[in-house]
Amino acid sequence: MATRLHRLAQFVTDREPPAGLRCKVLCEDHVGTYEPGFLCEFRNDGWFNCDTGERMEAAVLGWREPKASGFR
Repeated sequence: MATRLHRLAQFVTDREPPAGLRCKVLCEDHVGTYEPGFLCEFRNDGWFNCDTGERMEAAVLGWREPKASGFR
């Protein structure tokens, strides 16, 4: 449980991101929490993969702005 709480503390969980912001997200499934290897954008009351434009099916717990390394 401490790992989940530690990871959640690194993400914004109390509000949606500004419109048009490409974000890293923290997701959760039956195995635990994870960060997908792509950026996402919140729009129309849902999260979307910035690479494919597809709606995320995963449960998104939080978001943060990406660091300069590795993500575009």
